[in-house]
Amino acid sequence: AGTEAAGESAESSALPKNPDDLTKQGYEETSHPNAAKAGKRTFENSKTGDKVRFDKGKPGESGYKGQDHYHRYNPNATGKSDEYLDKNGNPVARRSKESHILPPGE
Repeated sequence: AGTEAAGESAESSALPKNPDDLTKQGYEETSHPNAAKAGKRTFENSKTGDKVRFDKGKPGESGYKGQDHYHRYNPNATGKSDEYLDKNGNPVARRSKESHILPPGE
């Protein structure tokens, strides 16, 4: 079980500072054009089934709105209460602090 937890953490920490780098890690950008213009970009890895969204921080905003961050979708979600995974791969609610995964150096 310890190996699985380490694998989850390693995968989460592999989220790059620049979301464009995800395409070098086997992800394909699947963003809706309007969402991408608003700074919300979605990427999916067809081999692993992993799906993440990158939210670009907005200068002058406080909290997570002002910081670049990711959300990792929970493939087994049943609703808003477990829509995302935290940095350790545990199900967490939409809009929860734990659903925000900061890239390295943030």
